[in-house]
This record gives sequence, C-alpha cells and structure tokens, in this order.
Amino acid sequence: MLIGNYNICWVDNERWQTIMYDPNGKGGGSYETDPYIFAVGHNETYIIAKQHPLCKDYFGNGCMPDQNITNYFIINGISRQKFGPYTEKEFLEKKHELNIETLEFTKIFPDIPQN
Repeated sequence: MLIGNYNICWVDNERWQTIMYDPNGKGGGSYETDPYIFAVGHNETYIIAKQHPLCKDYFGNGCMPDQNITNYFIINGISRQKFGPYTEKEFLEKKHELNIETLEFTKIFPDIPQN
C-alpha cells in the first residue's frame, strides 16, 4: 500500500506494473498510470512515480519498457488529482510548485522487468 487506497501492482507480468486506486480496498480498481512504473515514493499526501512506457502494442510478445523514454507523475492521494506525464524538468518544477522538493523515490524496481 502506498497511501490511502493507492497501491503499486501488476497483473499477468511485471511489465504491467502500475499505480492503482482501489476505492473499496478489496482488490481491483482503476489504473492511475500506464505501465511500466519502475520507481515510486510517497508521503502522507503525494505519490511520485517514474515510468518507462511500454511499446504501443501492449499485447505483443516482445513488448518491453522503452528505456529511452522516462515519464514522471505526481498523484495527490487525497484529492485524486494526477499530474503528468512530465519530463524530468517539468516534474522538478511541479514538485517545487507543490512544495514537495524533498519527496524522493524510495521504491526502485529494475528498469527492465524479469518477465
């Protein structure tokens, strides 16, 4: 569990790792970001995430995260407002605007998942 009813999880294989919002806390819910989320951090209000997007054909056998692209997201876990995808520069500017410059990525996963 990250904060509130937010969690990081994947279905079928690690390449589908994303942030989900589960309003009932019983499993399921809605995807808040596209896969592949490879780093997250949070405090009592905000979640930050780094993502390498998957290829356009999600269901292709060779579909792997594109390490040449890194997107950044910020989610307000109280209001459910999502910001992004951002470039690193835009992300740092938004962190400054939201006064969360000290919020760091604390859960780091492989850039390329194992399966």
